[in-house]
Amino acid sequence: MALPDYQWATVVTSSKAERYRQLARDLHLMARSLPLGERRSVLLEMAEEWDRLADQQEAATDLRDGEHHGR
Repeated sequence: MALPDYQWATVVTSSKAERYRQLARDLHLMARSLPLGERRSVLLEMAEEWDRLADQQEAATDLRDGEHHGR
């Protein structure tokens, strides 16, 4: 069964973390359009993973920024 038609939002972002968070938001929107079940759960799991990756990216960026600013 194919996923419903979905218009992906075009969003200009300035960081990888922001792009990852946008992917998570898009997946949450797609999941809401599906009935409860395995397909919806898979999309929600994917969204959680993108959020986790965004958190990791932000933490890595904070560490790099701290090194550049003598922290």
